[in-house]
Amino acid sequence: MEIVSVKNLTFAYQANPVLERVSFTVSSGDFIALAGPNGAGKTTLVRLLLGLNQGAQGEISLFGKPLAKFSAWSKIGYLPQRVNKFNPLFPATVIEVVGLGLKKRGSKNKEAANKALDFLGITSLRDRPLTSLSGGQQQKVFLARALVNKPELLILDEPSTALDPESRHSFFSALKKINQEQGVAIIMITHDSASAGSYAKKLLYLDKTVIFYDSFKIFCQSEEMSARFGGFQHLICHQHQG
Repeated sequence: MEIVSVKNLTFAYQANPVLERVSFTVSSGDFIALAGPNGAGKTTLVRLLLGLNQGAQGEISLFGKPLAKFSAWSKIGYLPQRVNKFNPLFPATVIEVVGLGLKKRGSKNKEAANKALDFLGITSLRDRPLTSLSGGQQQKVFLARALVNKPELLILDEPSTALDPESRHSFFSALKKINQEQGVAIIMITHDSASAGSYAKKLLYLDKTVIFYDSFKIFCQSEEMSARFGGFQHLICHQHQG
C-alpha cells in the first residue's frame, strides 16, 4: 500500500530554492535512508511531510489523502533532531516520558508504554530517571515514545548523530526489528549512509532534487552512480554487502 506520495514538490525560503521538483513514493514496509549533503533539503522535506512548513508547490499525500485533508496523525511517529535537549532538572521517569507520546490518555496508557519498552528490550529502565541514562538508552526511550501509538510510518531526523558506534549499531538494529516485525515503514535522515545501508532497504539521495531513489542493490550496481559518487558509492556498498 502506498502511504506517502510526493509529486513535483518545490519549496523556497525567501526566494532561495531548497527543494526542486521532488517526486517519490513510500509503500508499507519500506525502510528508506534519506541522505544528501548539508543544505540538500532533507529536514525541510520531512517538515513538509509533517505539515510543519507551509507554502510548497506540488503535491503531498499521506495514506491516500492530500496533506491538507489528512488528520490521522497517530499513524505517524516522529523522532526529531536533537530530541535529547530536555530540561535536566525535569524529574521524569522512562515510563512517564514514553507515556507522553500517547495521543489518547486513559487506563491503557501504561500498558501501551510498557509494550513499547518491552519490544525495544528496555523494560528494565522503566522506573529510572531519564537523566540517569546514557545517550543510546535515551534515544531508545524516545523511539519507544514515537512507537507508543503503533504508527504505520516512522520518520526520524538524524537519530544516531550523537551516539557512539556500539549505541548506533544497537539503535539501527532496533529500527530494523520495528520494520521487519511490525511492518512499520521508516524514513530516516542520516549522514551515516554506510552503516544505514546495512539496515535500510532503499536509498533516497537528495540534493535539492532527487538524485537517486531505489534499492541499495541497484545503487551498488549502477555505473551512473559510480561515476557520480565514486568512493562514496564504494563505501556504502562495502558496508551493505558486508
